[in-house]
Amino acid sequence: ALFGCTATAPLIIGGRLETRSDIDTFRFQSLNGETFVFNVNFLVRGSIVTAIGHPRMVLYGVTPASPLAVDDRAGTLLYVTRGGTMYLDVFSNNTQNFGGYRIVAERVR
Repeated sequence: ALFGCTATAPLIIGGRLETRSDIDTFRFQSLNGETFVFNVNFLVRGSIVTAIGHPRMVLYGVTPASPLAVDDRAGTLLYVTRGGTMYLDVFSNNTQNFGGYRIVAERVR
């Protein structure tokens, strides 16, 4: 189950970075060998905006100090899991960009 839901189609998650130092953390369970693709974009008045960059993403198992994967700075993160509890942190790409964002999470078989 991804983020508490059984996802067969892409799962869309909305969030908001309230301050420049805000970090949103999402927890999900994975099975060994599952591949996930995460895409994240800032939203302005509900519409995707790429001109200001993308929020950053870090995927980890136990601690963010030991990341399993870091996004490609273009808003995409791809990872083949080893199973277990995973955490996805979303945070601002710089001190000027924060606000609403949208993650599209897909399980690739």
